[in-house]
Amino acid sequence: MNQPPSSNSSSSSGNNSNRRRRRKPSGGNKGPRPSGQSNNNSQSASPTKKSGNRSRRGGRNRRPKSGNANNGPTLHGIDLVRAKYLNLVEKHVEARRKYYDLFHRADPNQLRKLEREFTDSQAQVLAFEDSLKPEDREMLHKDYGGKPEDRAYTSNHSLPPEQIEVPTVGDFEDPHVLESQKASNFKDDTEESVGTIEDYKKLKGLI
Repeated sequence: MNQPPSSNSSSSSGNNSNRRRRRKPSGGNKGPRPSGQSNNNSQSASPTKKSGNRSRRGGRNRRPKSGNANNGPTLHGIDLVRAKYLNLVEKHVEARRKYYDLFHRADPNQLRKLEREFTDSQAQVLAFEDSLKPEDREMLHKDYGGKPEDRAYTSNHSLPPEQIEVPTVGDFEDPHVLESQKASNFKDDTEESVGTIEDYKKLKGLI
C-alpha cells in the first residue's frame, strides 16, 4: 500500500499549525497596540470629552449676562426723574400698607421694624424731592401733586388764596364770645347764686 511522502505530510501539518496560531481569540487581542493607533484613538476620544464638558459648562466663549439686558430704552431727563420718583413712592405705599395692616397683630420687634421701614421710605421720598432741580420739582408736583387745592371759600368771600399773616402778640378779642355776651354788663350784679340743680331745672321748665 502506497503512503504519501513524509515531507508533504510534515509541511501540511506545519501549515495547519501556522493557521491555528494566526487565529485570534474571540475576545480580541488585549496586548499592546501600535503607538499610532492608540494615539489616534486617544485623539478621537478627547475632542468628544472636551465638547461634552464645554456643552455642560455652556461654552468657553459664552458671554456673561448683563444686568440691564432687554430692559427697554434708557431713560433721560424728566422721564428718569419720574421713574425714580414713582419707584420710591411705590415702596413707601407698600411699607405703609404693611405697617397699618399688621399694627395690632405684629410682635413688638416686628412692629418696630415695620415702623422703621415706613419712616425710612417716607424720608427717602422727601430727600429725593429736595435733591431735584426747581424746574423738575415743579413739573413733578404738577404731575403727581395730588388733588388741586380747594378755592371755594376764598372765591366766595373774595379772599386772597395766599396765607394771611396773623399776629401772635398783643391784646386780642376772644373769638368765641357772643355779641349778647359782649352787650351784657355784670359789674352791678351782687346777687348770690343759690339753689340746687332741681331748682334750676324747674326755673327752665325742664321738669
